[in-house]
Amino acid sequence: NDECEMMNLLNLRAKRILAREWNVKPDAIPDDAALNQCERWDSLGHMTIMLALSAEFDFELEADMVQTLQSLPKIVAFLAQRELTQCGLRPQPDRHSCAGGNPVSYCTRLAATGFPPARE
Repeated sequence: NDECEMMNLLNLRAKRILAREWNVKPDAIPDDAALNQCERWDSLGHMTIMLALSAEFDFELEADMVQTLQSLPKIVAFLAQRELTQCGLRPQPDRHSCAGGNPVSYCTRLAATGFPPARE
């Protein structure tokens, strides 16, 4: 369905960023990857990832984000919420579970309109 497609696209984009930073293939990164649970995702690696995400998705990195976004599911949920806000859409009050079982707010209109393309 549309909301899972949106989450899968964001998950793939986030994995590509991690893969680029870690010099590995995206499929080598598990959907539940998290700080201190992956060999390359230590405190220094975390800052590298946060900086790469902020550049790729064009947002200002804040201290609370560094503390909160410590797993791939949390990163994907944050990006989904951000995409909705940027498009002027409000998340639906119900919650949906997909992309690794992570509950996220969604809007099918956003999924239908697509997302900003990944930067090359």
